[in-house]
Amino acid sequence: MPTDTTSNYVFYRPSDYYNQLKKSLQLIQQYARDQSNYSHKNNKKYYDKNRSNPHYEINEKILIRIHGLRSKLDPQFTLTPKIFIQKTTSNILGVMPSHTSSSSYTSTNSNRDSSSKSQNRHRRHVRLEEQNNHYRRNYRPFTIPSSFYNIVHVHRFTSIDTISTLINHFESCYRYSIDTESDRFTNELSLIQVHSIPQHLPSFIVLFELNHLPSSNTLLFEKINLLFRFLFRLGNTIFSWGSMNTELQSVIRMNLFTWPSLALLINLQDAFPDWYSRAQPFCKVCCPVQLLFTVMSSNYSCTCSNASPYVNPGEKWSLQNAIRYTANLFLDKSTTRKNWSMMLDPNYSSLSTYEQRKRIDYASYDCFAVTFLHQAIYDKWSLIQLREAKLTALFTSNALPHSPSLSSSSSLTTVSAYENAIPFSSLLEDISEDEDEEIFVSSISRINGTNPLNNLIRPVQIELAIVPDIVPIEPIPVHQTLATREPPKSRHTCRSLSSRIRRNYRRNAVKRSYRDRHCIYRLVYHRFKLHQLKHILRQRDVRYVHLKLDKSSQVVSIGMKRSSLVDLYFARLPSDLFNKKNYYRHHQHHQHHQHQHHQHQHRQPQHR
Repeated sequence: MPTDTTSNYVFYRPSDYYNQLKKSLQLIQQYARDQSNYSHKNNKKYYDKNRSNPHYEINEKILIRIHGLRSKLDPQFTLTPKIFIQKTTSNILGVMPSHTSSSSYTSTNSNRDSSSKSQNRHRRHVRLEEQNNHYRRNYRPFTIPSSFYNIVHVHRFTSIDTISTLINHFESCYRYSIDTESDRFTNELSLIQVHSIPQHLPSFIVLFELNHLPSSNTLLFEKINLLFRFLFRLGNTIFSWGSMNTELQSVIRMNLFTWPSLALLINLQDAFPDWYSRAQPFCKVCCPVQLLFTVMSSNYSCTCSNASPYVNPGEKWSLQNAIRYTANLFLDKSTTRKNWSMMLDPNYSSLSTYEQRKRIDYASYDCFAVTFLHQAIYDKWSLIQLREAKLTALFTSNALPHSPSLSSSSSLTTVSAYENAIPFSSLLEDISEDEDEEIFVSSISRINGTNPLNNLIRPVQIELAIVPDIVPIEPIPVHQTLATREPPKSRHTCRSLSSRIRRNYRRNAVKRSYRDRHCIYRLVYHRFKLHQLKHILRQRDVRYVHLKLDKSSQVVSIGMKRSSLVDLYFARLPSDLFNKKNYYRHHQHHQHHQHQHHQHQHRQPQHR
């Protein structure tokens, strides 16, 4: 109506508008490309079905299809026709180049080098696909019950409550398996899969969809950042099949987590060949010979057969072969080369239900396979122990937070290697007052190879002696005092100042290596001071050995003397004890206490 008042609308454009637009256009293009390739494949199937046995005559000119194309704009056939020269019993055709046009033949040679790599890639993928189908027919599938895990997708549509649930779960979990997936077309990291190994099932398989994360200035992004900080915190052990140091480098620019990681990263792919060669059971052929010569060491391996599928002993094992040789199970790898930049969450994905399920299972079972092998390799089990172990025992862990302590030999070697690189001023630093408290592990027992925690402390009986009030002191003869005097030590037998500094540094390094054996980790508001944390712990009657505050990651580690104290104080120290709200509450209480103290001091002279 003309009488209606016009309304003004104001549209705000987000700061990352162009980045989101670029990502959306890229996803649309990739989806269109996939649909085009899918239609071409269907047409090819229909064409091959109608022409299953093509017939060519000798000297007939034919075009050869180029395989392994990266784009639909690439030529699908050779630019010049080939001459059919030979008939074979198989489907291979004998052809030779046609010399009808010299210029066309030259252009064909120029394109031959460019397409050779793609053809080799295509042959390799075909060979791997045939091998995967062969394993599928001859082995039982590697499956995990669905009651063992819950799948969570992390992207811009994930709720904050879901991220908070994951944070609470990660807080009490210290072992994880991790894997990544890169996009087929862009070769950029698109997916990070993390599987938690908790004390009690079910676990969580978290799929971080990197191309669909929220903007960096949102609360959801801060929660995801906090989740990664719990994942890579000090004390965690993360297992992978391949080096994560190289695969996660490209994600650092997204500011999801700090790098290098504080957690211990273990590459099971490098440790698997040595473990597998030692974990082999005695076979029926060489067992009597080995028993005859009493060769029952940990370096034993079967000598009558080659148990490895690789000719070169230095060649890296694939995860599929590792599962196949250890558990006689089939790990499906048919979804390796996929467009992983597309969203996988069934609530928001444009993929078909079958394709969603297939990709999610592939991403999850790569982590499950690493979890399945981690305990056997890490604890050096035999193959019989691994095959007889219960599945629940392999997918749960009661391990305490990892201690960065080293063995005595390795720690001393590390210290001696870096002692020349450490400045002189840092060597003169004293150990803090927290480090002067109880050190309950002896460095001598580490050198002897004994476990000091297993040695019980024997009670010492002290008997009181009655001493008279006046004790006569007899003078010592002069000749006796002269005889008991020790000669002065030579300067060559005394340690120099630099030698004493190095010795003290090595001793302190050994002592520090045991500090993080039994710890409780809590997030800390950045304005908390160390003395405030100590005051709160004293109020809650927490007996700790040392306290370390990391300002960069905002995490405090509270060291305990025994693991039983960790279990005792874990519930006494809730996860939000040192948050922002409790900081201001503690600050107001402290100011109120100081105000009362000053008033009391001012009242004392008046009473006098």
